[in-house]
Amino acid sequence: MPHRTDEQISRGERHERADSCFHVNGVTTAVLHVAPHPDDELLGAPAALMAMRDAGHRVVNLACSLGHPDQHERRQAELENACRRAGFELQILQPPVAISRDDDEAVARRRLVEVLLASVAAAEPFVVVSPSPHDRHHGHALVACAVLDALTELGTAAPRWWMWELWSTLERPTLAVAFDAERLEQIIWALRAHHGELERNDYERLVRGRAEMNAALAPEVLFGFGSPDRARAAYADLLTEIVLDRGRCLLGAPRWLHPSAPVADPSENDVTSWLVRSRRAGAPSPRSRRTTAARARGDNQLGELEQRRLWDHRLHEDRIFSDRQIYFLVAQSMLGVAYATTLLAPEGSVAGEALASTALTVTLLWMFVNRRQLRLIGAIHQRAIKEFREFAETYRQRPLATIRSTLLLAYGMPPAIGGMWIVLLLNA
Repeated sequence: MPHRTDEQISRGERHERADSCFHVNGVTTAVLHVAPHPDDELLGAPAALMAMRDAGHRVVNLACSLGHPDQHERRQAELENACRRAGFELQILQPPVAISRDDDEAVARRRLVEVLLASVAAAEPFVVVSPSPHDRHHGHALVACAVLDALTELGTAAPRWWMWELWSTLERPTLAVAFDAERLEQIIWALRAHHGELERNDYERLVRGRAEMNAALAPEVLFGFGSPDRARAAYADLLTEIVLDRGRCLLGAPRWLHPSAPVADPSENDVTSWLVRSRRAGAPSPRSRRTTAARARGDNQLGELEQRRLWDHRLHEDRIFSDRQIYFLVAQSMLGVAYATTLLAPEGSVAGEALASTALTVTLLWMFVNRRQLRLIGAIHQRAIKEFREFAETYRQRPLATIRSTLLLAYGMPPAIGGMWIVLLLNA
């Protein structure tokens, strides 16, 4: 396809697209694409978006960020030109969300969820397209987790979710979009509007090579290894479809996309835990989900950084408790050795009484410190149960015991040792 200027996208073409819109119950349907950065609308799943556009669906590209602050003006101009070439409607968050690794994830996540809920309410899309939470790029994973949060809040009213990955391999693809060389040229022509980014990296090569690879992978990763390639597509986009159903995240049915009939019944494969595991330990992940019900209850939902500090605080207090038990046991052992030594010395009864009195005082101090420490640990423990759902479930499912080991250690051992010192002191 020859490259066209922006002016060659005529008003007639746009009206023709609008007149052929796909309708459900008389309402024009929309596709909402959530782009972490300018150029992601043409790197993630561009053929899928263009296929939906050609089928008459409104394609709205929601740009979450504009890169580094000193790039905003340039990248916004490039983005507007790229969406005009691609035939996408464009919405840019103002001010853009800061989603770099050094930015505050909790603040970004909270704002993204609010914006997404408003955008879904305004556009009423039947599908939301975004990166996957498993994408290795920090900003992509952050935006994807915000999408998951927003869709979870919507519950049964949530649109379908089509996920793509750019910086890692899509683990569970269910949807393939076939396209030809003409479509590839359309994508590359629109992508060239992001000339500043193309100077930094050859994304044209990425788009072309990835599309060719996906066409070869699609038949087998969708329908099973050994499946024949009946589509014979030159190029393809790969996506994972998620359908929210009664609190479950179900995988979509494996298929090639037919834009005129893009909806199909999902499978019964519940992948909720797989999506949750995308917030892997040590990886940058956004704030925990804050549901409408939690807001109504007034629960104290913390951001990601606060959650990390809370969990670190809990582990720290556990370590402090263990260290103090060891400290007091060592002190008692040394006093015991010293007391035994006085038994062998002549006229050692006075020294023995002094040592026994000191050891008894240390024991009382030990019990006071344990009481204070357990109260602090208990308060942190209750907050952790509120903030960490998996921890709360594991704690509830633990084997029940009549006496907790921590209480036995804190309130059982010091009195036993104290009783020993009382007996020794009386005998002395």
